[in-house]
Amino acid sequence: MRISILLLLCCLPLGAQELFPGVSREFRIAPVDEPTLLGNLSFQTPAGTQWAIVEALTQGVEQDIDLYVRFGRPVEMTSAGAVVADFRSESPAGPDEHVFLSPTGTPPLQNGLYFVAYVVRSLNTEIVLTLKATVTRGGAETTRIISTFDNGDDEDWDRNFPGLGLAGSITGDPSASLAIMPEGFLRIIDPDGSDREFAVAPPKFRGNLAGFSDPYFEFDLRYFDGGEPLFRVEVLLLGANSAYQFLGDVPPEGKWTRVHVPLSVGSWRRITGSASFDTVLANVQGIQVSMDHAPGPEINDLDNFRFNGGAPPPPTGPGGPNFSDFEGGVDGWTRNFPASAIPWASFGSENAAVLQGLGGNNSDGFLLLVDGGGRNRDFAVAPEKFIRGLADLDRPWYEFEYRRFEGEFPFFSVKLRMLGNGAVYEWDGIRPRQMWDRYRAPIDAQNWVHVEGPKDFDAMLRNVQRLEVSMDYALGYEVHGLDNFRLRTQYTPPVGPAIQLDRESIEVTVASPDALAVIEELKISATGSEVDWRARVEPELRWLRLTRAAGSTPDRTEVILDPTTLGPGVHQGEIVFSATLFGVPERRVPVTLVIGADPRVPVLNPSGAIHAADPTLPLSPGALGSLFGLFLAPGSMATALDSSDNLPTSASGVELQVLGPNGELIAPAPLLYLSSGQLNFQMPYETAGLTTAQLRVVKDGVTSNTISVALVDAAPGIFPAIGEASAVTNPDGSINAPENPADAGAILTAYFTGAGVVQPAIPTGQAAPAEPLSFPAGPLRAQLTSQWFEMSIEVLGAAQSPGFVGLTQQSVRLPEDLDPGAYSLQITVAGRRSNSVRVWVR
Repeated sequence: MRISILLLLCCLPLGAQELFPGVSREFRIAPVDEPTLLGNLSFQTPAGTQWAIVEALTQGVEQDIDLYVRFGRPVEMTSAGAVVADFRSESPAGPDEHVFLSPTGTPPLQNGLYFVAYVVRSLNTEIVLTLKATVTRGGAETTRIISTFDNGDDEDWDRNFPGLGLAGSITGDPSASLAIMPEGFLRIIDPDGSDREFAVAPPKFRGNLAGFSDPYFEFDLRYFDGGEPLFRVEVLLLGANSAYQFLGDVPPEGKWTRVHVPLSVGSWRRITGSASFDTVLANVQGIQVSMDHAPGPEINDLDNFRFNGGAPPPPTGPGGPNFSDFEGGVDGWTRNFPASAIPWASFGSENAAVLQGLGGNNSDGFLLLVDGGGRNRDFAVAPEKFIRGLADLDRPWYEFEYRRFEGEFPFFSVKLRMLGNGAVYEWDGIRPRQMWDRYRAPIDAQNWVHVEGPKDFDAMLRNVQRLEVSMDYALGYEVHGLDNFRLRTQYTPPVGPAIQLDRESIEVTVASPDALAVIEELKISATGSEVDWRARVEPELRWLRLTRAAGSTPDRTEVILDPTTLGPGVHQGEIVFSATLFGVPERRVPVTLVIGADPRVPVLNPSGAIHAADPTLPLSPGALGSLFGLFLAPGSMATALDSSDNLPTSASGVELQVLGPNGELIAPAPLLYLSSGQLNFQMPYETAGLTTAQLRVVKDGVTSNTISVALVDAAPGIFPAIGEASAVTNPDGSINAPENPADAGAILTAYFTGAGVVQPAIPTGQAAPAEPLSFPAGPLRAQLTSQWFEMSIEVLGAAQSPGFVGLTQQSVRLPEDLDPGAYSLQITVAGRRSNSVRVWVR
């Protein structure tokens, strides 16, 4: 469906259109004669969202727009033409714009409603724009399957005539009809009302719908025309010779309403057969959605049908009672009345209550929160078991389900308040909806906002006195529900989307160029979410090709290596896998075809040796590096320091020789690791002053080919660590990471290689002593960069790490007034900057 929009945000008469996660929406924009702010779109970031991306794509470089995103309020343009937004993508030209939101960004991602708008820069031309919002929640809600009926596509939906032939299914009227309306929704017209009409979901919604956390169907329904609606919205789930029925409310006349259908046994009743709900859910054979809600002729509309579900939830943490399912009562929960003596505790209204409700989310009971409309803010107060010993738990978090039943539109989001040590910290989720939503609140300083008292989250966590859960979101009478409140531990941060391959390289050896082509299979999967992948061969090679170069994970392709166009020797190429989703890193698979080679002869990769910390950096005297090739060593082994704290220069009959520009031997390189395809080594300090050197391997007296490498006086490279983190430690020696940030003003230590010549000198291959320390000879600096600035920060010193070969550590002090967030850190030695790594500050 193509929608023409030309709406100034400052005077929008309609609510924002929703961007469903992962679903593209297309807009046709009429020509404008001056840069104009347009668009009225929004998307939700529920609790637990790991990151979000908004992407805008036009159909050509001459169609230029700028993209803007703002939290909580529509994007605005001032009278002076400035755009008021939290995030912006303003490329000077080109068809692509994107905005990336994360909890460590500036400003950080929040849970709630984001508004999207754009400024048209290309004048007097029609623009076709595609917008897409991707929202990931670690182990939580993700849009898995959706039907939007855009572009006149029925997406294989049908109606219930002829019948499905499944137990419990309902057959409709042969005279009824199904149509896809130009506005982009499905319509079923029932001319006489003699049989009940249902829309039948296509095969993509069937199959195994089990194994997800909090799965549900959700769709928009409109009773468009007919007599007074009397019948409730009904969904039938069919399979295993059984049928289950979900009943919603009677739809209102003439307007769209959102229907939420939890796929949990407590929301369904069995009407046919004997199979359990889980058995049916694991092999769904049919889904019917009622399109008949009144006696006699009628017209009903269906839109935006989707199945949502996340990964299975992690287990409840160990130790003591740590959950409330409210099956047997209120489980010790109270409310904030009468007043408490705890500093900053909230004080609620007298006419509010917490009670046991019947029929929770996939359970028999829940906590019913009733606000009688008093002027004070009302909170439910958790029992002591949810605040006891939090400082001793391994990365704990709260997890719970919440729903709004009655009341005016909520102005506020679901809030947790934690009080202790004279301080108050608050966590915010999304506003409560008229459906059960799962909320997840990690108990760490990054996710809680300081409100009152001493600003020391750790001290507060060691002495928590009270936990409050909001139950008051609007003026007047309102009713809410809280269910399955849990304290979980052993939290693992969710993994972002990434392409995964079942092998890191492909190496094939054939006897001669006349050999048959070799076919190798590659399996492609993804973490974090399913992704659309594509692949290319770099450089383009006649002997290397793929049977499939695009698809969706999980998937596979075959790599064909054809030696008939080549001569004897070593031939190399690379397959590059990328995703259509922005932010997913590329994966590269080196491919080597050896024709007529002797495995007794070591072969070096012509592309040379690389820096051990960052392959984009050159090598320098004393730096650690890696060398790649074939038949380099008879097996895999890591070396060790000898009794004199020296690394060996020969192991398993293998020696790596470093030669001068004219081929003269400078020194053998100390070896740290050997395998058939890789050698890890230290570049000898004896190469100081050279701009190039040559490398060759001698294995059991047989010499390899010789390759050339570039050298510089210093090339600092900070080592990677785990995930996003690098080898940068906090004052306590722990790795600085998103879940383990440093305080402003703290001293960080970065571990790197490539410091160049040191004083006093250390012999090549020898571990650095503790006394005396050796220091880099070049001047030292450090830089900290955010989205808005770059600043120099204090360097306290640098020295070779005692007990290690080729490793340097440099200590820097963060500014005292540094705002919380993520920053890029670089160090500089002898005027040469290192790679850039991320550090996190709370």
